[in-house]
Amino acid sequence: MLNKSHLAAISLIIVALGYSLLSIASRLLALGFDDMTQVYMRIFFGLLIAMVILRKRISYKKFLNLKSKDIFWLMMMGVVGYTISVYFITLSVLNTKLVNFAVIYSTIPLVAYFYSYFLLKKKINGTLIGLLFITMYGILVMTSKSFIPSFGDFGIGEVYAVIAVLCAGFWSVGRKMLSKKLNNSEITVFVMIVATLVGFFISQLKGETIDIIAIRSNALLVFIGLLLGSSLNMIASFLENYAFEHIDAVLGNQILMLDSIFSLVVGYLFYNEVIGVTELIGSAIILTTVVISNKVFLEK
Repeated sequence: MLNKSHLAAISLIIVALGYSLLSIASRLLALGFDDMTQVYMRIFFGLLIAMVILRKRISYKKFLNLKSKDIFWLMMMGVVGYTISVYFITLSVLNTKLVNFAVIYSTIPLVAYFYSYFLLKKKINGTLIGLLFITMYGILVMTSKSFIPSFGDFGIGEVYAVIAVLCAGFWSVGRKMLSKKLNNSEITVFVMIVATLVGFFISQLKGETIDIIAIRSNALLVFIGLLLGSSLNMIASFLENYAFEHIDAVLGNQILMLDSIFSLVVGYLFYNEVIGVTELIGSAIILTTVVISNKVFLEK
């Protein structure tokens, strides 16, 4: 008989698989939409799904009585932690191997810890600084395919992945900075509303348009991408919130690192992507530092 801890672990395995499939959604949507357009389209349709599924848990009146601090962090989560982060995630998976992106993106907990020290005005931990340098070395090894790498060898896809991680860290920190006035469902919907509007505004500034001819030429693939992109975000968010209520945070974060394994398999099966020994060792360095950081900081 499965207990809640077992169900939580299974939920996080599904979430990790979902994250790897989201990369496929980005590549499919690129057949019909420009980069920022596909971002706000995915968020918008995900928002519609969220508003239907979570409607009984949402009180929109609360949004009118928020304190300035909550509004600030909700905006930061929506603009930086969601819109800009997803934008660079999209650029990354379009310009590098899926496993490379997944490994770099797994460093979010480490980045979130680093932000927390500044925002909560804690004393910087020397171990944290050391892990950050080791992580950067692992990223350089992976992207340059050399144990004596240089920043000049840094691939553009990996650059986008690092920017995505730096932006996504604001979501984790912002969630901690919010008051208890809004529940998880209300936070999710509010942030997605902000992200949709900001994404649309940026797409207009960039001069992006919806190419009807391109969409018609790849209608089925674009539809599959839109369905995957909008639904998986919602499903992953729901399962992740459930799982971390019933499972140890350290174990939960380790399970989510299965995303790297799933991305390696998905990249090979769908795009014939393979990695060499040097890239594999670089990935191992990164994942090891994340495991250590989870144990050191989450157990405190």
